Amino acid sequence: MDGQADLFRITAYLRRSVQAAAREIVDAIRDGARIVHSVRVAWYDAFEQNFVMPDRSPASVIDLTQ
Repeated sequence: MDGQADLFRITAYLRRSVQAAAREIVDAIRDGARIVHSVRVAWYDAFEQNFVMPDRSPASVIDLTQ
């Protein structure tokens, strides 16, 4: 029965180790998603500040027929 108790302890240790590794992986994925989101928001903000679309009102349209 000693071997069975050792096997149980090893199995429990491996289960805890795998669970801890899985938590680390999930945390890393979440951190990566936050970083990607922050970069995306910063890029869009910079794009909007540097490349503002021109006014499309009729008064600003150039008449090319003349």
